[in-house]
Amino acid sequence: MRIDWIVAIGVFLVFIGAGFQYYSNLFQSRAQPMELVVGDISDRVTDFLKTDVYEVPIKVNSPVAKSDVLYFDYTWPSEGAKNSTKILQDSASKDCIISGSTLYFQTDLNVGENFFTMRYSDKNVSMNCSGTFGTGNSNQTIPWAGVKRNMISQSNIDEMNATDYTTFKNNQGINRDFRVNVNVSGSVNYYGLNPPSATNVYVRETRWALEETDEEVIIRILSW
Repeated sequence: MRIDWIVAIGVFLVFIGAGFQYYSNLFQSRAQPMELVVGDISDRVTDFLKTDVYEVPIKVNSPVAKSDVLYFDYTWPSEGAKNSTKILQDSASKDCIISGSTLYFQTDLNVGENFFTMRYSDKNVSMNCSGTFGTGNSNQTIPWAGVKRNMISQSNIDEMNATDYTTFKNNQGINRDFRVNVNVSGSVNYYGLNPPSATNVYVRETRWALEETDEEVIIRILSW
């Protein structure tokens, strides 16, 4: 009986401690200026939506205008990075093939300098470079050093949309109610609660680019 009493007291104290921590965080959040609160929510939401993207510049000099197949060797950090790889020119994807550690892409070259970008992120996607052109008469080029940037991922937006609001809110450690408006080139996606009609609503807006299409993304966070 003494052991049961000790266990009961222990369980009671655990629940009291958890409740105290929850309400302490809640009261602390409500004591903060709302400008700081909405900024914190914006950071948490965008951290979920964004992804690390690696971009590798490629410059090709051509003495004549022509159609060509170019190739280079590259070491990807993972199979996911290899699968997500695409070749871009002015935000338009070029037809490409990856065979082992070699990437081939097909393009029309102008006279002089031609600029391309290889882009990838470590995501579990099907192979982007799955072209069907011939590679027998391809010409080698050499990529430059890559750089890392943050972009918004459509797959992360879809994952947020598919997650219950309360679950997402708890997973991100958010204590205030909020709404997320994701505007991709004029097409707006809404997630979260509608603001009450008789309350002050605070807003934080940030601008990004969409990894999959390079379109502008405006993320607007509302909280109250």
